[in-house]
Amino acid sequence: LVLLAFIAYNVIWYFGCYRMYQNYQSEMPEVADSGVRIYVDDDGYNYSVKLPAYLSWTGNLAVTEENIDYALIIWPGALGGEAEIGFIITYESVQYQIEMINRTTAADSGYQEIVDENLEVISLLYDKTADFWEMDLE
Repeated sequence: LVLLAFIAYNVIWYFGCYRMYQNYQSEMPEVADSGVRIYVDDDGYNYSVKLPAYLSWTGNLAVTEENIDYALIIWPGALGGEAEIGFIITYESVQYQIEMINRTTAADSGYQEIVDENLEVISLLYDKTADFWEMDLE
């Protein structure tokens, strides 16, 4: 019975989580057995896919600019759940990690001023993400 439960969990994990990430990384080269695949576009933006570890439900997609001063991180919802999105920025010599509700709103209102001052960058990253992975992030 325990063995059947373990097999069932593996099947659910594979089709509900891992396979989804495999679809996002098609044709992207892997970085030295790291489980991360990266593609760089003509504008110098990096698109990466971090596969979830075995039986882990957490992996991510990311879009960063060349100097990695800012990034958009997406945790797609496993089993068809809603994606979570975070914005990372180095702002006034401090790195902030901000959870986003949508492209114009921080989940924590204490970060809204930083979001407001960087709406152009955030919107660009949202658009690049949506175009590259054909995702609807709204």
